[in-house]
Amino acid sequence: MESKEYQILVDKTLKSMADRVDELDRDDMDLDEGDGKLVIELDDGTPFIINRQSAANQIWFAEPGGGWHFNYSDGKWLCDKRGISLVTAVEDALSKKFGTKVKL
Repeated sequence: MESKEYQILVDKTLKSMADRVDELDRDDMDLDEGDGKLVIELDDGTPFIINRQSAANQIWFAEPGGGWHFNYSDGKWLCDKRGISLVTAVEDALSKKFGTKVKL
């Protein structure tokens, strides 16, 4: 994938993810987005970081349970080891932290 195409795709993905998380309308978290990164920080200080990794043409997701690497394939960002989508990984991580099912 071309570098410019990759950056546009990542920017759209991060914006979409930020919009979806914002729609949860929770008072116990803050969003910070910009320059290829989206940070979801909970009031207890727990960070969830989704960011661009240009050298690998991937998106990386860091959360308390570990790190994830996603490649773009067939219109989705899929984990290179677990085969699940970026959206599913974020939903699962937030659901675990909040103790209730999160749907983005």
